[in-house]
Amino acid sequence: MHVQPFPGPGGKRQISDAGGMQPRWRRDGKALFYVAADGKLMSVSIETTPDGQTFKASPPTELFATRILEISGPNRQQYAVSPDGQRSC
Repeated sequence: MHVQPFPGPGGKRQISDAGGMQPRWRRDGKALFYVAADGKLMSVSIETTPDGQTFKASPPTELFATRILEISGPNRQQYAVSPDGQRSC
């Protein structure tokens, strides 16, 4: 999985070596959540500078197993992250 600035400029940054689906940003932009291929909810901490020139992503951290294994449509969203990033539903 990769991320890139929007709107640009800037290149893609790798977040996950093993892919992922259904990415969600924490409201403050300091974490990205996604579902791994094995159905586990993962979290990546993100650090940036105010000018956007520096971007650091932590290694993915497993949060918990889900029952999500596939997306049944291109825009299907099967979970949501609370504004503080402490819960998902």
